[in-house]
Amino acid sequence: MHIISLEDHFKEICNKHPHLKLLESQWRFDEELIAKALQNVSSLFPHYSRHDASHSRQIIVNIERMLGEKIKFLSATDTWLILEAAYNHDIGMVVTQKQLSDINSEEFKSYLKEIIDQPDNPLHSFAKDWENNKAILPTGSESHSFLNRYIQLIAEWYRKKHPENSAKIVVNPVDEIGLNSPRNELLPKRLFGALSKVCQAHGQGFSEVMKLPFSEAGMASEDCHPRYVACLLRMADLLDLDDNRFCPVMLHMCGERLPETSKAHLDKHHSIKHFRLDSERIEAESECPSPEAYEVAFEWFKWLETEYHQQTQNWDKIVPSKKLGNLPTLTTPSVKIKEPFLILEQGKKPNFRVDQKAILDLVRSTGLYTSKFESIREALQNAVDATLIAIWQMHKSEILYLDPTHPRMREIFDQYPITVEIEETPNNEKFILLRITDQGTGIDFETLKYMLEVGASYKNRSKRSIVEEMPVWYRPSGNFGIGLQSSYLISNKFTIKSKSRLTHEALKLSFSQKSEKSIVIKKISSQSMGYGTTLEMKIKIKKFPQSMQFGFSDDSLLAQRLNEYDFTKPGASLRCYEIIKIYESIAKFNQESPIKINHSSIKPHVSKKSYFCKKSNIVLTNLNFNNTEHSILETFFRGQEFQGFSYYFHCMRASIDFYGHSAKDFLTYNREKILPHAARKAHGEIITAALSYIDNNELSEEQKPYAAAFCQIYANAVPPKLERYLPRYEVQFTDGSTKTLEKLTAEIKSGDCKFISTPGHETTIETSSSILAKNKVAPALDLIIHFVLESGFHYQISGHSSPFKGESYKWSAQSIEPLSEDLFKDLLLQKYGINHGVGNRVLFPCWGQYKKLAIKAKISWAKVFSPTRNKNEFMVLPCHFLNIGQPPVFHDNEELARWTYKNRKYDESSEAEILTLYNDLSLRLKNLIGAGR
Repeated sequence: MHIISLEDHFKEICNKHPHLKLLESQWRFDEELIAKALQNVSSLFPHYSRHDASHSRQIIVNIERMLGEKIKFLSATDTWLILEAAYNHDIGMVVTQKQLSDINSEEFKSYLKEIIDQPDNPLHSFAKDWENNKAILPTGSESHSFLNRYIQLIAEWYRKKHPENSAKIVVNPVDEIGLNSPRNELLPKRLFGALSKVCQAHGQGFSEVMKLPFSEAGMASEDCHPRYVACLLRMADLLDLDDNRFCPVMLHMCGERLPETSKAHLDKHHSIKHFRLDSERIEAESECPSPEAYEVAFEWFKWLETEYHQQTQNWDKIVPSKKLGNLPTLTTPSVKIKEPFLILEQGKKPNFRVDQKAILDLVRSTGLYTSKFESIREALQNAVDATLIAIWQMHKSEILYLDPTHPRMREIFDQYPITVEIEETPNNEKFILLRITDQGTGIDFETLKYMLEVGASYKNRSKRSIVEEMPVWYRPSGNFGIGLQSSYLISNKFTIKSKSRLTHEALKLSFSQKSEKSIVIKKISSQSMGYGTTLEMKIKIKKFPQSMQFGFSDDSLLAQRLNEYDFTKPGASLRCYEIIKIYESIAKFNQESPIKINHSSIKPHVSKKSYFCKKSNIVLTNLNFNNTEHSILETFFRGQEFQGFSYYFHCMRASIDFYGHSAKDFLTYNREKILPHAARKAHGEIITAALSYIDNNELSEEQKPYAAAFCQIYANAVPPKLERYLPRYEVQFTDGSTKTLEKLTAEIKSGDCKFISTPGHETTIETSSSILAKNKVAPALDLIIHFVLESGFHYQISGHSSPFKGESYKWSAQSIEPLSEDLFKDLLLQKYGINHGVGNRVLFPCWGQYKKLAIKAKISWAKVFSPTRNKNEFMVLPCHFLNIGQPPVFHDNEELARWTYKNRKYDESSEAEILTLYNDLSLRLKNLIGAGR
């Protein structure tokens, strides 16, 4: 095959007209200038294959090979476009300080989130650190690893953007990267615009390529053809696959830090065993050394095949002249893998797959979805989420200044209700028909791809970008569980009709679990429905349920229908049970849902007194401060009740609705219970919200003492506006009497009250003690001790080590041991008072002279004796606690004294003094263990 050089052809044809010589002059400048600029690509992309002038020249060679002698039919302007595009298409990989400024953009944040959502991504942990402002350059050898990960993160971001950046640079090279490529009136700006679009198209979908002009006026009397040039560029770029794409010097600079993806591409290029490219045929054979390289090579060749077939199918709309002929014939590329590796499925590494039926059976067997309503709730939640997004797009500017408790928010929500219809069939039928219709975003073809894949909603970038604009409290709960496929748990067939607000297209989706063609997608008339989605399914209702829950004294509709059951009548059944339970569950879902449901059985929404805490994104409803102990709160997640929050609160009752989390980070798979780690965080958020409520609301006189008590117990501080109310907190006793904290403290200081006991403490000696009322102990005791300590008094606990026998608190003006001898002995034998920490050391409150042993160090997971919430100064007991029921072991105290001295709270404590005190305390404890009861 005789190959004609594009440059020789260009030089020759440009001599035919003075205007064409201008193109040649431009190219001569650019060939040198752009080649130099491309040398800078490796500064940010050292781990990539070559994207310098050698790659540009190879693209030109590949086009020469594809066209062969047909090059002579190219116009000068087309040839100029080809040469310029070969050099300019990757110029966007030259990244200057100006381009780096966009790492502060929202787009970069979305890019980070994509990586964070991919735990297997090598940059996953680095991206998380970046998002949390922890990506800080370390010192020493670790700095090299940090810089390497930084470069990889930034490089991948600009690789994605480089076609777009290349287009910008072509139009304005000086301002963008300081490239002094001539731009003047001698060449029309229009031609540089065409070149810009050709360069951008090399990284776009094929549909965008076909939007390029087929023909454009060129220089002199010529035409040029941007669409044709773009197609040649794309094919030539894909065909630069020989084994010399990577620079050996740059590979040595990366060393062992070469990313796995780069290593796979390096092996891909090295695996090429046969490559033919000429005007007649394209052939490629590859034998890969690893599964990773195999997968990358297969994907690359598939990409090549797809591009080739798209071009050949549209060739008559691409090629400017029949003289230029067709593309060379592409023989299906061959990709093999070297032994000892084996491949089960062509083009893919061996991997696990999830069978739909198996996963549904697993969900059933594990009890994640225990009732029909849990699947119905999934569908209702999808309707709510879609509606929230649609409302945001229509009312964004207004919602930004509202919160979930604002009356205007309710007005907006009420404009877009969800409609639920349940059609009951005659009594001898097995099914009911459920129809759920929302006015949400609707489903377009792109969204459908993510819906059909379990757990893939996070991949939907357009939806994510919309959600990330929203205030945290407004965001949808997030697609969770097994999504749409949960419908298969209650129905073998269901249909969805939807009209998208984005594309205005309408689709009908038919789902069948038993059919080989499990999903059928049809376009329907967009005039046939309004925006939103309708889900319709038949639900099988058992004639007799396996189990039932109801109250015999219940006067509800369910009880009435059950009472009508007469088993002597033909066809008698209890189908009503499941049907009514579905109605009740939908009504319960509706109670706190932001988007309300239209159905005759659903009662109208009743507004409640609510408060929104912006800091914790919590809505508090019917909050009341009172004299209560161990109050369990009603808990909701974005309007839906959940269980499992076992933390209790003193002095407060409320309903709590959490709006600051996504469902997958907060709830179990079926949305029934809170996750353990989320519960711990939620406890603190509730305290924050309640304290915010106190700061921002005027409380009734009755609530103020208990609100002050709440602040003292959970924040260890009372706001100035409530300080005078804390002493008015009323302590209740078993005899029915009450005393304020102020009065009780005065009696303790005067000696009139020497003891206070908890219920169950039986005493004959402590006749002056008062016994706290049952169910009022914990908050009262915390507050009494706080007041006693603040007044300079101290306490000692006596009683029985059994938690059911109660305790007695003795008050003293002197700093006395926190425990009586009996209880102290039980503590030393680990029968009383020590929390469930780990290790063989115990932290104990300081008293008297031993306050000099107080430490300031915070110890994780230590065993601690701390009888109340009040802050104590702690010391380390001078013994080792090994076996429960056995005396502790005492050793020499010198090492402990040295550690305590280094971690001492009071600087005036000397090491010698600390050792003396420890020796004294050791002797005291040894004597205590030896003493009889």
